[in-house]
Amino acid sequence: MEKNDLEVQRQDKGADPHRARYHSSVMDIENLHSGQEFKELPDTYTIFIIEKDFFDQCEAVYLIERINLRTGKSFEDGQHILYVNGEYRGDSAIGKLMHDFNCTQVSDMNCKPNTVSKSVPERSERDV
Repeated sequence: MEKNDLEVQRQDKGADPHRARYHSSVMDIENLHSGQEFKELPDTYTIFIIEKDFFDQCEAVYLIERINLRTGKSFEDGQHILYVNGEYRGDSAIGKLMHDFNCTQVSDMNCKPNTVSKSVPERSERDV
């Protein structure tokens, strides 16, 4: 099982790596209960959609992972942080989504809101 946290940031200061660390740690606290083993922590994905390209590399998504600096191998603690470049445009799903995030008119969007609602499964009051 995995847990996700989606944050939309309009300013670079909201994209500070310490903020990502904070949000990841909050998910850990919320998902490990007294008596549980640490290995029971679910994988977590903290996703920041940032208005600007925070890393200035023109990539759609930046995946942040921990590594063992001595061995160069992944630390594999289940914590994942993604920065989505809000300036990115392209024919990929991310490029189209970032285009839509910046639209002021529904008519300019690639994915119209009523299209999305048809693909989302119905939820009961209990699911909310």
